[in-house]
Amino acid sequence: MAQKVVWFEIMGRNLGAMKEFYQKVLGLETRPMGEMPGYEEIQVEEGSLGGGLGVMEVEHPPYA
Repeated sequence: MAQKVVWFEIMGRNLGAMKEFYQKVLGLETRPMGEMPGYEEIQVEEGSLGGGLGVMEVEHPPYA
C-alpha cells in the first residue's frame, strides 16, 4: 500500500551554507527548532510537504 510522504530532511555539514543555497535556489525559508541546535524547520504553506535542514553529527558517506 502506497503512503504519502509527509516530511523530508536534508542533512549536511554546514547549516549556514545549506540555508543560503536552498534559499537562493528554491526560495526556502527556515526557522530554528527550539531545543534542537543545528536543525531548522523549513517553512511551508499550509497543506504543503514539510521538512528540515540539519547538521550531521557523525561522518557518513554521501548518498541520495
